[in-house]
Amino acid sequence: MNACLFIIFSLGLIWGTWLIISSKTLRARPSDIQVIIYFFSLAFVVSMVLIWWAYTKGVFLELKIYDHSSLDSASKVVLTWPAQVIHWLREIVLDAVFDFIVIGVLVSIVIVPQFISYILCGCVGHAWQPRLVSCGMSFFVWGIIKFFTVFSGVAMSVAAWVYFGKIFNDSPSMDFLLACLGLFAAFGIILTYRMVEEIGKYISERCPKWISKTIAFLHLKATRNNS
Repeated sequence: MNACLFIIFSLGLIWGTWLIISSKTLRARPSDIQVIIYFFSLAFVVSMVLIWWAYTKGVFLELKIYDHSSLDSASKVVLTWPAQVIHWLREIVLDAVFDFIVIGVLVSIVIVPQFISYILCGCVGHAWQPRLVSCGMSFFVWGIIKFFTVFSGVAMSVAAWVYFGKIFNDSPSMDFLLACLGLFAAFGIILTYRMVEEIGKYISERCPKWISKTIAFLHLKATRNNS
């Protein structure tokens, strides 16, 4: 990557992340900032240790041979257990699609049946208030934030090893840029989530009376036969 573009993008991401952290919304919720920074630090430290351990075991050369052999169905390489551990972590921890699918499925299993049950039971007057909806949405959002935070910590540890340890034949600039991008995405998502909460609260407080009365009437009808 061109050095000038790298500096511009990196400074832009760092500045943007700082602006998000300094926003009034997140300053009112310091625990959100603390959680993200903690998981970033945890992922960074654990990755530093794992990379050092994998390097001493010769895992990276083994994985390079394994990845190359996977393109050829005729040649099969059996990984040693250290390489299997790193390969599993690489496939699971850094797989965004898998992470999002698992989180989405878990949240859907909790929330969707409740709304279907509310509608069906409401037809005969035995509906009940859906539960854990807020918790489910919070779990979904924090699950996505977790991915970007862990990804950022891992990328930063790789950048550190590339720059100081010379373990990988790579430039640390791209890994550092990805780490900054991951943190920017994590803080941007939590800021958006908190702003949506505030907007929803603002709308509910200023909702026209006929809408709130209609919702209350429908809910009363749906629960009319509950003791």
